[in-house]
Amino acid sequence: MEGYYSTSPSTYCFTGSNCVYRACTICPAGSSCASKSSVPVACSAGQYSLPGSTSCQTCPAGYSCANKNALPTVCSAGKYAVAGSTSCTTCPEGYYCVAAGAATILCDTGSYSAAGASTCTVCEAGYQCPTTKYSTRSACVGGSYSYAGWAVCGKCLPGYWCSPLNLASKGVCSTGFYAPNDFCYCLSAPPGYTTNSNNSAVIKCSSSTPYSMSLEGVTSCTSCPAGFACDGSTISMCALGTYSVGSSSSCSQCPTDSVCPTRTSANTCLGTAAGSTSP
Repeated sequence: MEGYYSTSPSTYCFTGSNCVYRACTICPAGSSCASKSSVPVACSAGQYSLPGSTSCQTCPAGYSCANKNALPTVCSAGKYAVAGSTSCTTCPEGYYCVAAGAATILCDTGSYSAAGASTCTVCEAGYQCPTTKYSTRSACVGGSYSYAGWAVCGKCLPGYWCSPLNLASKGVCSTGFYAPNDFCYCLSAPPGYTTNSNNSAVIKCSSSTPYSMSLEGVTSCTSCPAGFACDGSTISMCALGTYSVGSSSSCSQCPTDSVCPTRTSANTCLGTAAGSTSP
């Protein structure tokens, strides 16, 4: 009979049995009895057998065979085993392992995993994952940003803001504001300056005729109005007794014995009455 053995030459046994005191014995679990007349042979590591086996079976992939006397044990999710394993191995960082897995599976670019993972995680917005390993995941620095699934953070382009408080977003600088390359916030154009066409830099207002000026955050330089003096960053009303006709960096003194009540041109200067004086 298959699965019995015997070491007694005077007793016939079926295959896989033996005859102890002229009796056949079933081959024990964890052994094989290929010969009816030989003692059982223990299974090697990574093999198993049930009682009455004529041969040992190799532990299948995705299972472990720590006990040669029992059926293989399936590997749980997050572990794997190649054929002939005595134990399941923890899935390494950067990979994932399904239940009864025979091998590791590499995470896709833009995702990551820690050791023992059964699934991969998509790299979160505001973070970069240059490799599939969790240990290499890091937050974007100020002046950069990322969307979900990005392997590397992107640099904030000129004219855009990338706030360190929200590394998953970026935005265009409003008119009158600017940002150089890799900047976190948009800056207001300072007095005496305006922004270029893509809001990436500032341009100083011209000091030549027509004279120009700007206030902080304005969209363009403007000519200094009549009755005022402009130095490119500030605007001042002409004092009583002085005037300007516009686009002026300074106010002009009214002619002697005259006043300029509107401060906008010399033509408005009025001769004083006899006996009076100008301030």
